[in-house]
Amino acid sequence: MHRQRGILLLISVLLVGISSHAKDSFASTSTHMNFFRSAFRGRQRVLSCADNPSVCLDREKNPWNGNTCCSGLCKDIMSDANNCGGCGKACGYGLI
Repeated sequence: MHRQRGILLLISVLLVGISSHAKDSFASTSTHMNFFRSAFRGRQRVLSCADNPSVCLDREKNPWNGNTCCSGLCKDIMSDANNCGGCGKACGYGLI
């Protein structure tokens, strides 16, 4: 009887330890994913030009390219498949 209690206690302690480690591991993974997600979003940043379309031409304010104001956002009409040569003109297949 004492031996069964000892084994049961040992199993309980191990399960608590494993679940605690799993929670910590999940929290750090989540934090790392949030970091990478926010870093990736920063690379895709687009400047709003709704109030002043000339901000698209200012490289200090808009270092992400996009020299044309299309629907309130600075877009690069030479490399954007949805604004091919002009705002709202989709490129044909293979054209960019």
